[in-house]
Amino acid sequence: MKKLLEVLAKSVPEHTVEAFDDVAAGTAQKEIAADRGVPYKKVRGDLEDGRKRFRNAVVLSGMGALLVAGAAWLLYARGSVTPNQEAHPTPSAPPSQVLVREDPALTQKKARAAELRQHAADLCAEQKWQQCSDALDLAYSLDQDGETTPGTKTLRDQADQGMMAKPIPGGKPPMPKQK
Repeated sequence: MKKLLEVLAKSVPEHTVEAFDDVAAGTAQKEIAADRGVPYKKVRGDLEDGRKRFRNAVVLSGMGALLVAGAAWLLYARGSVTPNQEAHPTPSAPPSQVLVREDPALTQKKARAAELRQHAADLCAEQKWQQCSDALDLAYSLDQDGETTPGTKTLRDQADQGMMAKPIPGGKPPMPKQK
């Protein structure tokens, strides 16, 4: 506001600024006119002109503040630019478009491990517990990630339980308990 008053003081004649000071101090406009030796209408016109200039300056500064606020809203509220974001970031491919090539040797190892796990399932179904466990161990040496699947965990548990079970004399070993 102080800056606005300084700008206003520069835009009106000095006698008008003095008249504003006198009015603010409580001096009547007729008394100001008599002190200056000018007609009352002249003082009244100068004060009215000063008020118009002040009103226009306030309106223009308010409009400027609204324009700045509107620009900030467009940039920040709509999410196009956030406070810690570059104005023109370097484009990068979205995660769905990033291509990752898997090593062909790794792909072959995973395929062989999957075959061994299927073979281990067949061996477990035949109650060949040690052979089932060995096939699972070999698959694990090729693909450790495959060991975390529920099917592989179940096969591993069945083989472990089957190897720990005591065989019945003259018969087949008992089937492990299902969970």
